[in-house]
Amino acid sequence: MDYDLVLCRSPQKEHIDKMATAFGVDPNTFWRLYDQNRGPLDKGEVTPAAYWKSVARDAGKKVDAFTIERLEDLDVDMWDTPEERLLEWAQTLQANGYKTALLANSHPRLVAHLRRNRPWLRVFDVCVFSSEVRLIKPDPAIFRHTLEKLGVDAPGVLFIDDRFSNITVARTLGIEAIRFTTLTELNKQLKDAGFPHLVRTP
Repeated sequence: MDYDLVLCRSPQKEHIDKMATAFGVDPNTFWRLYDQNRGPLDKGEVTPAAYWKSVARDAGKKVDAFTIERLEDLDVDMWDTPEERLLEWAQTLQANGYKTALLANSHPRLVAHLRRNRPWLRVFDVCVFSSEVRLIKPDPAIFRHTLEKLGVDAPGVLFIDDRFSNITVARTLGIEAIRFTTLTELNKQLKDAGFPHLVRTP
């Protein structure tokens, strides 16, 4: 299961507005700049400071050390809102003998925060974070790494993610994958993907 925008709820408007204001851009422009520079940070190749400076550069702005620290705090805070109903579902699957894994593109500071403060990570038998393995989705290697950590082969594995690019690569490896849209749609998607026995209870 993916983390951002699947297990984790969508960022709140207040977080995005505060970050956008720091760069003097509208929220939609900020989100584009935020995403387009994210790969190296999530892969652990650049520091958070270097990342935020790259966002500022593309926005035509400069940011000082104080602003960068504030942005880092906001960034962690906005991705620290797990969807409790999905956590309960994952816990039920684990309790019934299914192996579970979290596979996320996440930068080192967020990963450290989650590992230090969020015991719900134990709901997953394996947690693979991009910055810890220096690989990011949709690189096939990170999917293979996760399968190896789980000790399973691709057939019979279900992967849930919000991005088409990640879904497409998973399927090329023989993994059944569905694109997450909403909690309301999840049960229908599970049935359509051939996993009616995994249907989530309301």
